[in-house]
Amino acid sequence: MSALDKLKHQKPGADATPAVAAQSAARDGADKRKGLIVRLNTPAWAQLKTLAIEHELSAHDLLIEGINLIFQKYEKPPIASSPGKAGRPATKR
Repeated sequence: MSALDKLKHQKPGADATPAVAAQSAARDGADKRKGLIVRLNTPAWAQLKTLAIEHELSAHDLLIEGINLIFQKYEKPPIASSPGKAGRPATKR
């Protein structure tokens, strides 16, 4: 059997390193997160990127912070978090 045939018959993740296995698990739904695309006009996008640089945060972290502020405005708990930062606010200030 050729190497390619072996790969075709190999169970996904069988010989994976822990990091690769974790990525595979996240793809398989173990992460329990949903994605959302936000379309911004160019000035808003530039302002978001500028804020991220000024505060040494990612644009994603700022968006998570904004989502939590929306939740609080509507009297809901601020439960949004970035990957690997569960339960912690997205601010660095």
